[in-house]
Amino acid sequence: MSNYGPNTDTSGGTRYSQGKPAGWWYAPLAGLKLVAPVWEVGAEKYAPMDWRSGQSFSTLVDCAMRHSMAVMEHGPWSRCAESGYYHAAHAAWNWLALLTFMAQGRTDLDDITPYQGVTAADYHAAKDLAQRTGTPVHKVLQMEQQDRELEWGREQPLDQATMEVLED
Repeated sequence: MSNYGPNTDTSGGTRYSQGKPAGWWYAPLAGLKLVAPVWEVGAEKYAPMDWRSGQSFSTLVDCAMRHSMAVMEHGPWSRCAESGYYHAAHAAWNWLALLTFMAQGRTDLDDITPYQGVTAADYHAAKDLAQRTGTPVHKVLQMEQQDRELEWGREQPLDQATMEVLED
């Protein structure tokens, strides 16, 4: 065995690929070919790489679900009236964008998770603070969650330093 680990090639050559991403040779590339035109529509409608600057998780999930619902209601061959491409391809594009941002660790785009387990009272308190500070509600909820994780306690109001950060 070499310093690089075991030889992972089985055809006689040498390749040290243990633990590296694999499986591309059996990926559903034909399906990705049906998603590619959706990228072109988006590039024309917005800008070729506009999506890379970030899109909220809720927007991506909403779009993916809207197209997924069209597939469920009208079948897998249904097409988007705006683009003419399969609704399934539009749904796949949005799921792939979401997965890309997740792989990149873009927690700043996650405006869904902060709402999980939030009571109506907590939501309205966060909404009030968000309106006073000009901060999105999900960001206030994220900060409050971080406070709880640091064991500062949810029963206490946000301290002055946190309020100043939100106001900036």
